[in-house]
Amino acid sequence: MEMALDEQLFYMIKARDNLNKIPKDERNNDFQKIYNDIENYILIHCNHVFINDYIDYTPEKSGSITYCCKCLYTQEDD
Repeated sequence: MEMALDEQLFYMIKARDNLNKIPKDERNNDFQKIYNDIENYILIHCNHVFINDYIDYTPEKSGSITYCCKCLYTQEDD
């Protein structure tokens, strides 16, 4: 039985989240390639549902952010 795309995406997001536990300065080239491949898979296959929100940078400063509530991809400001 073939795994549904939503389920595959779920496991890719979990894999990315686990890989994020390794500090960037401790990742070798092979590790970074795997991480980038997973990020690209998620970016391509997620049916993004974007949310506009506000985040606090400091107690005095906040800003808006747009991100996907499924995979947490963050859109860049134009």
